[in-house]
Amino acid sequence: LMARSDALYLPGNYTTGGLDLSWLERMDYYAWMDTYVASGEGVTGADGSLEVTIPAEKLLALGITQRNTLVLEASAVDESNFPVSKRGEAYFHPASYYIGLRADSWTARAGEELGFSIQAVDWQGAPSGEHAMSAVFSKVDWIMDEGGYSYRRELTQVNGSDLSTDAQGRARLAFTPAEAGSYQLTVVGEGALTELLVWVSGTGSPPWPSLPDESLRLDTDASEY
Repeated sequence: LMARSDALYLPGNYTTGGLDLSWLERMDYYAWMDTYVASGEGVTGADGSLEVTIPAEKLLALGITQRNTLVLEASAVDESNFPVSKRGEAYFHPASYYIGLRADSWTARAGEELGFSIQAVDWQGAPSGEHAMSAVFSKVDWIMDEGGYSYRRELTQVNGSDLSTDAQGRARLAFTPAEAGSYQLTVVGEGALTELLVWVSGTGSPPWPSLPDESLRLDTDASEY
C-alpha cells in the first residue's frame, strides 16, 4: 500500500493543508515519490476473495494534513505461473472537513492590517457549516542547517485568536504585523490544519532562504564594459 499526496483544490484561491516545504531541501530528490504504508501476504478463500485490513497506526503515521490517494496493488500467480497484478485507489482524508485559507493580499506593509478569509468545506468541497477553530499568526525565521544545503523554519507567535465559522463555513481574521519579514498563519480545528505564508515589506533586511542551487555565478572577461 502506497500513499500519494493529492491536495484538495478549492475555487476562489483558497489554500488547504500544511505548507509544502520540500523546496527548502536541496537534495530532496524523492519529495514527489509515493510514500510506503504497509505490505503483506494472504491466501484467497474458496470464493477467490481476500479481505485486506490496514492497521490504523500505519495510516496515522503518515501525519498528513492534505488529502492523500491510497494505492493498493495486489499481485498473484495464475495457473500458468504468470504474475497477475491489479491496483485500486481510495481517498484518505486527515479530518472530517478541510479549512480553506485565503489572504486578501500575498504581500503587505509593516504596520498595516492584513485580512484573511476562511472557508470550511467537506470532502466534496461544499460548505461545511459551523466549526470551532484556533488561529496563530507567527513570524518565520529561516534557519540554515549545518552544511548550508537546506533550511528549516522557526516560528515565533505574535498573535492568535479563537473563532467559529458561520452556517456557510465562513469566517474572517485580521492581523497587523509590526515589522517586515515572512509570516505564517496556522488555523486548526477538529483535526483539520491549514497553513498560509505571506510576505511583509518594510525597513530592514528580512531573511529569506537562499539555496546554493538557486543562484548564478557571473564571471567577467573584462574590467570594463
